[in-house]
Amino acid sequence: MAFGKLSRERFPKNSLPLIVGGVAYFATLLYLIFTLPTWGDEEYTFATTSGGVLYAIAHAFSFEQQPPLYFALVALWRSFGSAVWWVRLLSVLFLVPLPLVIVAIARRVAPQSRPAVVVAFVMLQTFVVWAAVEARGYTLDLLIGSCLTLAFVAGYLPGSSRRARGLFFLVSLIAVYQQYYFAFVLIGMTAALIVARRWTGLWALLASNVLVLLALLPAAQVIHAQVGEASSLHVGVIKGITNGLSGYLPFLLPRDWLSSRHLVYDVIFVGALAALAFARPQIDRLVLAYASIVAVALMLFVAVGTFGGILVYSRHEVVLFFPSLVVLLLVLTRLRSPKAAIARRFLAAIYLVATFGSLITLFGNGTRDGDWIRVAAFLNRSVSARDVVVVFGPEETMPLGRYYKGSAEMRALPHPASLVRYDFSALVLHGDGEVEAAIAPRVLGGRRVWLVTGYACEATGYGCEYLRNVVARDYRVLQEQRFFGSEVQELEPR
Repeated sequence: MAFGKLSRERFPKNSLPLIVGGVAYFATLLYLIFTLPTWGDEEYTFATTSGGVLYAIAHAFSFEQQPPLYFALVALWRSFGSAVWWVRLLSVLFLVPLPLVIVAIARRVAPQSRPAVVVAFVMLQTFVVWAAVEARGYTLDLLIGSCLTLAFVAGYLPGSSRRARGLFFLVSLIAVYQQYYFAFVLIGMTAALIVARRWTGLWALLASNVLVLLALLPAAQVIHAQVGEASSLHVGVIKGITNGLSGYLPFLLPRDWLSSRHLVYDVIFVGALAALAFARPQIDRLVLAYASIVAVALMLFVAVGTFGGILVYSRHEVVLFFPSLVVLLLVLTRLRSPKAAIARRFLAAIYLVATFGSLITLFGNGTRDGDWIRVAAFLNRSVSARDVVVVFGPEETMPLGRYYKGSAEMRALPHPASLVRYDFSALVLHGDGEVEAAIAPRVLGGRRVWLVTGYACEATGYGCEYLRNVVARDYRVLQEQRFFGSEVQELEPR
């Protein structure tokens, strides 16, 4: 089967259910991109891409502290429209060719697998659905990661196509200018060839990686500055390790697994491991080779989290999504137990339960964390012109400000988020005095305050306790209104 000839990767003859399922899937995504409120990261995208392609490239390096590819594409895309749904639509479009690449990967890695099942497995994964409705570059990461994995499979392991190796080099170049952490995957792929003892391919891959590294030199100074700024965050060894791993676990576990204490999740997890052990997977050299890609890259993520003080999230470790998929395919198609089919069905059932449970948790309220459309509607009805709306933290002010149409003044606490230089310390409170200087009754002239809080009061490290101290001391709470991931309090000076 020649590399790239995706027309040969056929689905089952009766494709009507697949077509209906695909139409329903993308129709659901289109509904979500129209109805979901924005949040802080998306507002950063709108700001970064508001001044054209060259501005987006410069701002990606200086403010977003990310490679510029996605932001340049969005800036170009916004030449045809700037509505929220239009910007998000680009993320959906990046998913459209993904099933073809997934089929090609599955056919090469596990010819006995069912392509339609593999496609459904990937497209329903919680992170994939979440990424598809974000005005951020995560689905572009997925598309590039899938192409990089396919080129590696065809060109190096187990394939040896020179054409595929040339394509691998080109995709590698694109990858590192979309997400720096794809470099970790390239290092892991080098380790995979060592484990597989593919010495001829190893030298070719090393040469390709060196050329990619040279191509990154123009951005070296920017990368160095970004790493230096991020490494000012001081974390301990345990925190660094958990940080490096926690970004990867959402690809394996339901969305709220890590923060939940539900016994049912533990039972499901243990049941999945037991089913896999019962099926007796054959772990050969090829499986170990692909597993080494994930293992080496994960160790590098843990290292930057531990020694570099860099916070790592799922949106960074998405580069490991498709190498992990290859490992899973190899394991599930190498089950030696006579009852392997039963084990696969059991694992599939567990996956469906966990996945749909996560999707319901994520989108079941018809909104996302913050619920800014409903918060704004409540404020528009309730706030008088003389009142003041105070929002903590600054990143919450941006999406709320998009939907708030009231005449009362809106203030960000401690101050509006900078769109020139990202500084986390400027987004947090450092003491009671900082809060008093901003919202004490004497500062606001005795006006009634509508205090809006969201993620910054749910997470640790933002100083919300200082805000609570001042509110308890200086104000009476007249009413509280809770929303999905946010809260509004009407406050009257004592």
